[in-house]
Amino acid sequence: MDFKGKNALVTGAGAIGGLGYAVARSLASGGADVTVTGRDPRRGAQVVENLGGRLRFLLADLSKVEDVRRLADAVGPQASAWPPWPPTARPRRRWSP
Repeated sequence: MDFKGKNALVTGAGAIGGLGYAVARSLASGGADVTVTGRDPRRGAQVVENLGGRLRFLLADLSKVEDVRRLADAVGPQASAWPPWPPTARPRRRWSP
């Protein structure tokens, strides 16, 4: 698919071989600028190194409100108006505000 000119946020892509990684790889190979998130900076760096291209990693634990807000601030202005992909992050625990 052609994703040139699109910006994508893929949660839970901080592990090589996982669902988020596969989604990020597909989007990146289609030309999208991809932001991937995860909880482990070392593994996130490996994902960026393996996928290359126009990809960046942002450290974020989506079970923490402050991380979600920081993530929204970081990618919000770059968000493309196109249908979202399903979330790929695996919850560690139940979140409540």
